[in-house]
Amino acid sequence: MILLVEPDPDLRSVLFQLLEILGYQVLVAPNSEMAIHTYLQYSAQIDGIIVASNMPGMTGLELIETVRSYGNHLPAVLLSVFDANQRVLPQGDVGFLSVPCSADMIKRKLDVYFKPTGHDLKLAAVI
Repeated sequence: MILLVEPDPDLRSVLFQLLEILGYQVLVAPNSEMAIHTYLQYSAQIDGIIVASNMPGMTGLELIETVRSYGNHLPAVLLSVFDANQRVLPQGDVGFLSVPCSADMIKRKLDVYFKPTGHDLKLAAVI
């Protein structure tokens, strides 16, 4: 199960639908406070987190660190409207996805950081 944290309701809806098409079960949260609450409630079922880089309350990286501080080093992908080359990210284990991007690009990124779903889809949508 993936925890999707995105404050923009339109983007959150599109990402939710895409993740379901790709075969993921998805929990959604519109902000960091709800994300932490949801994580604590479903931590045993959550396999990864996709989080917006900029949110009210705390950054996406801060949220990832907070969730991981509970003892589960979840795979994580950070969503941003910035180019990855313009950002300083922690080394290694946090994926980066610059939006807008194609649905196929999202699938490839998720296959790297999360368990592949086995779906071999060619996706044409752009979000």
